[in-house]
Amino acid sequence: MIIIDAEQYSNAWWAERIGKPTASNFHKIIGTKGNPSKSAEAYMYQLAIENITNEYAGKEFQGYAMKRGLELEPEARNIFSLIMVMEVKQVGMIYKDEQKKYSASPDGLMKNTGLEIYCPEAASAGYCFTHPDKAVKHAKKFQQIQGTMFIGGFQTYYFMCYFPKMTPLILKVEWDEEFIEKLDQALDKFCMDLVMLIRKLKGGIKDG
Repeated sequence: MIIIDAEQYSNAWWAERIGKPTASNFHKIIGTKGNPSKSAEAYMYQLAIENITNEYAGKEFQGYAMKRGLELEPEARNIFSLIMVMEVKQVGMIYKDEQKKYSASPDGLMKNTGLEIYCPEAASAGYCFTHPDKAVKHAKKFQQIQGTMFIGGFQTYYFMCYFPKMTPLILKVEWDEEFIEKLDQALDKFCMDLVMLIRKLKGGIKDG
């Protein structure tokens, strides 16, 4: 595992994401059951254009939900550290190896594991607290968490649903061997197809 210490959401962090699949977007490549995602083609086109222009094109509008999550994340991370008695290190990004084909941005790293923090609005928080067995998939974090585990080589990972004045939901997520095998294959194919698409686009538009 290679760790990049650029602060998340800094210019250096955005630059690292240009043209590369990231764990938060793995749901655009593969479904929760290992099936291909219908969003894969559009995501590949986006990454191909990013590679050619060297400009990040996926920076979404920072709406209320995203702003709320960013504001509450430090508080949630501190509370997790106190509850679990774990030292949580902040990092910018991690890569699986020197090839740097895809990456993940954990909300925290601990010894041999990591943390994904979810700070939803009231309705989603209520569902997660009531249905902890479905919380990760309800929050659309399954592919991201399993993908981060795959990239970092973590056998377990922590998911925290945090809403102020409520008892946090903390789940320990286990390595899903069947899914990760499919994810590994899907990422290899996606990255190979991405390289071919970039070459095609660099060659210009051809008649027919």
